[in-house]
Amino acid sequence: MLKKLQRIIFLLILLGIIAGCSATENQASTPSRAPATLGPTIPPTFTSTLLPPTVILPSPTATSTMTSVPPTWTSTPTVLPSETPSPTSSPTPSATLRPAARLPGRGGDVKVYLIALKTGGPIGCGDSVIPVSVGLYRSKDTAADIKAALNMLFSMKSKYYGSLYNPVSYSTFRVADINLSEASGFLTVWLSGKYKPSGNKCDNTRVKAQIWSTAKQFGGITGTNFYINGPNPFGDFVSNDG
Repeated sequence: MLKKLQRIIFLLILLGIIAGCSATENQASTPSRAPATLGPTIPPTFTSTLLPPTVILPSPTATSTMTSVPPTWTSTPTVLPSETPSPTSSPTPSATLRPAARLPGRGGDVKVYLIALKTGGPIGCGDSVIPVSVGLYRSKDTAADIKAALNMLFSMKSKYYGSLYNPVSYSTFRVADINLSEASGFLTVWLSGKYKPSGNKCDNTRVKAQIWSTAKQFGGITGTNFYINGPNPFGDFVSNDG
């Protein structure tokens, strides 16, 4: 009797074990359901690192004015020298405003005469006549020396030599002939060429002083006559300033 009872209990335990295993398998195979919730469903929030950052543009204003400001340029103007109008009357030349020209030759005894302006002298407009050596030497023929000295003066075409003025340079002169009387010392010179007044009212007597002083430098000359282009007295052209 006891053995039967033990067998029954064993069978019951075995059946309980088998029933428990079956329930576990059924529970595992049945999908779980999410508990029901009340209210609206809120979707989950996703954070993506692959999306570009949001660029926030500024709100445009009602009136947008784009003003282009040109650059400021600082320019140094070129100052042009003002022209000095030419005066209607020719002014007296100023020796200090002219470049110096080189005198022909050096040393020697024969001179030519140039003008020192505004020195308080007796010729022109308060000017003086100044002897200048030009590299010529005296010979035994005074008439030939006078001719050489005059032609040297006439060949000098610079208006200024240093501070000395040379108004003879405006004209074209040459000595055509010359005569010096040994007995009386009277000198006669015939010139060829053309006298061209400079336009300066003081230059006539300056030219005369240059020519007459150059011819009379040798001494012993008692008187002179100058003619130009034949029988025309040259002194008539240069004796007065006006």
